Amino acid sequence: MRKLIGVLLLIAGTGGLAYWASMDHAVRIERAITAQADVLAGEMQPPLTVAVSGRDVTVTGVVETSGQLDTITTVFGAIDGLRVLDVSGVDLLPVVSPFVVSVLKDDTGELVAEGVLPNEDARRVLGGIDGQAFADLALAAGAPDGDWTQALVTGLDGLSALPSGALTVSDRTVTLDGTVAGPLERDALIGVMQALPAGFVFEDRIDVLDDGRPPSLDVRRSGEIIRATGKLPSDMALAEVTDRFPTAALDIDQARIPAAQTDWPTMASTGLDALALLDEGRLQIEGQTINISGRGTPDALSQVTAMLGDVPSTYTVAPSLDVTDDGAPLRLTIDFTGTTVTASGKYPADFTPRSPLGLPLTDTGRGSFVSSETFAANADAGVAALGQLQNGTLVVTEETITLTGQAASPQIGSVIDGLLDGAPATITRDITYIDDGSPAAWSLTYSAETGASVEGRLPTTLSADDLTAALGVRVLGSPTVAAEDDNPTAASDILTIAADVLPELERLTLSADGAGMALDLVTSPSVDIDLLATDLAQRLPPDVAFSIQPVAPLPQQGSARINAATGLAEVFLDGFWIPDLDFSTTLDGCSAQSRAILEAGQINFLSGSARLDATSIRTINALAAVAKPCVEADLDLEVSGHTDASGDADQNQILSQDRAAAVRAALVDRGVPARAITAIGFGAQRPVASNDTPEGRTLNRRTEIDWFEKGALRDP
Repeated sequence: MRKLIGVLLLIAGTGGLAYWASMDHAVRIERAITAQADVLAGEMQPPLTVAVSGRDVTVTGVVETSGQLDTITTVFGAIDGLRVLDVSGVDLLPVVSPFVVSVLKDDTGELVAEGVLPNEDARRVLGGIDGQAFADLALAAGAPDGDWTQALVTGLDGLSALPSGALTVSDRTVTLDGTVAGPLERDALIGVMQALPAGFVFEDRIDVLDDGRPPSLDVRRSGEIIRATGKLPSDMALAEVTDRFPTAALDIDQARIPAAQTDWPTMASTGLDALALLDEGRLQIEGQTINISGRGTPDALSQVTAMLGDVPSTYTVAPSLDVTDDGAPLRLTIDFTGTTVTASGKYPADFTPRSPLGLPLTDTGRGSFVSSETFAANADAGVAALGQLQNGTLVVTEETITLTGQAASPQIGSVIDGLLDGAPATITRDITYIDDGSPAAWSLTYSAETGASVEGRLPTTLSADDLTAALGVRVLGSPTVAAEDDNPTAASDILTIAADVLPELERLTLSADGAGMALDLVTSPSVDIDLLATDLAQRLPPDVAFSIQPVAPLPQQGSARINAATGLAEVFLDGFWIPDLDFSTTLDGCSAQSRAILEAGQINFLSGSARLDATSIRTINALAAVAKPCVEADLDLEVSGHTDASGDADQNQILSQDRAAAVRAALVDRGVPARAITAIGFGAQRPVASNDTPEGRTLNRRTEIDWFEKGALRDP
């Protein structure tokens, strides 16, 4: 601005007032004003356009800020002889935020730019880089402080290192998007971008096609087990490996760029062909070094040597090859854990180790060109014998079979003898036995409080699951198996019979050994032992010794438990285990609970008698658990006895009355107030089914429980 004012003073000094005295005063004034205005317009950035008419000056163009417009008004307004100054044609550049220019570079290297530039100086600088891309960009205000143009130039330098990509300069952030071949190229580009002016930030969005590792290949071949690792260039397909080794386990990366040495794929393929000729071996290619080792037939080794001789001299080839047969004796060793099998050794020609029991086999052995007439026969006999062991080791040669390990029992030893008999070899055995061959001996115990468990040695014909199925209660424990004892057992039949009376028992013990089986029972309080003993004596096998006795001493009053047989919570009250039931003590609730109990277990009597049978106790106890709270809720109950129509009607009437009275007495014994219970016998008067069929007569022989509001008993 000082320069502009100096120009103005110069013009004013040289012009003077002499023009006013000349004859062509007006023309000379116009020329003088024009000269001053042109000088001022040329010094402005960006340059302005002026038009002079007489003493009137019109200025047009663009400026970045309103301050620059004020400066124009001041400077042009100071021109000598000026009459009118018109700056209405001077436009302010638009303010852009963020201040952005984007440059795209296609695969041909052509640049396409979009956005705005801060001034014509920037356009001139960028025009020196690309005369077309920035020519049509508009100017705008809003560029951040600092050398924004230099930041854009640095970004263009970085973009030039990309085959294609995008550059964005947004305020003070310079972003490059694109792809480079590898880490070295990326590092070089980052170095270029470090030249950004202070205050500008580089945002890196560069994708690296390759990790920079050179191509490599490592293929290991051991029999049918082949593993391949490494990194192939983009100009070598993975099929070069899989076509030669279809079963190979691969861990190979495929690069996105070709090899630096154009003949690397051809060289690697030659190495793969050589490895394929070997019986076993390893091919390692790192950069320009080829290592190949392994074993093969003499003919195969000759071919491999010839192939490697054709590898270009720019590569270093280091072979380490041996003939497959090294002169060691034939030998097969199989280690068997019971679940895994490992084979090792040196095998004759055309021999493949076989696994016992068809288990997967890990083979670390090697073949040879030696033939043998006896090796395979010895191996077959030895593997069959090894499969009889729980675990062990088999060693086979042409002359010997050595077998060591553990077998279940001496009986297995006899089987092994049979399998090895006839093998053309000297047999050596060192076998220990897990089981001594003695018969089964075991014991099952049951407690109403803790459930059932079994211990000892079960026969092969019986399992803990079989015991659970028969008893109806989960039988815990980890019994072993008497491997030599495969005799049938009556244990399941005995426990099935015992399961019928399990809710009436406190404890049960079933034991078995070579001498036979014994069943010992301890009954719950109030169980009719005589009846139970008579029933069991009729149903149990005659060779089973059994005993039965009542529980002693009785549990303490108020004791609680979960009955393992029924799953019900019980409380010991007044000499009986009474179920702890949760139900509504309304008339409907008491009636429904009583019906549910009678549906789950009927009240039964000895034939032609009012004597309750042994299994009715559980039903009586459950009814007592209902009756006591229902009576406390001011309800009365009626126990009614019913018979079928068989026999004398009067006798049936008496029998039904006696049976109802027996149930009433049993409830009173369990603490139900006698005043609240009425016992009535109806004989055959109220059948619920036809008396013409056995099924109907069974339904008619029943005991019913009915509830009434207190004082509302029906008239019998």
